[in-house]
Amino acid sequence: MGKLYVDRRIAWAREHKIDFVNGELGIRRPLLREFCFVDYPGWEEGSWESRAERDWYKRGGCLRCEVSPADENGHSRVLSFIQWHDTPDETGFGMENVPEIVLYSTLDERGNFLHPFRLYRVSW
Repeated sequence: MGKLYVDRRIAWAREHKIDFVNGELGIRRPLLREFCFVDYPGWEEGSWESRAERDWYKRGGCLRCEVSPADENGHSRVLSFIQWHDTPDETGFGMENVPEIVLYSTLDERGNFLHPFRLYRVSW
């Protein structure tokens, strides 16, 4: 348990790539490229969707991706940190009252998504 199956744990810049790696099975495949998930499984519907205003996110884009250690079943968990900023400041990030929407999915030992992205949390 606790083994990561990715070559980079966090991506916060467009040039950061994340690959899924399982040396035991001889697998290496792209997971994130230019802030877009490869083989994106979509997301589950919910009331939080009213905040998802940009189509790019709906197609698998994110502003930050973090992959946590394996869960209790030995799967890597992928967290997609998606933030919407209706009134960005000069740095590109918004005001205090803008929600951060965090979605997650899980990967199996071959790097396949086990389910669509689900709501993890909405915070302010």
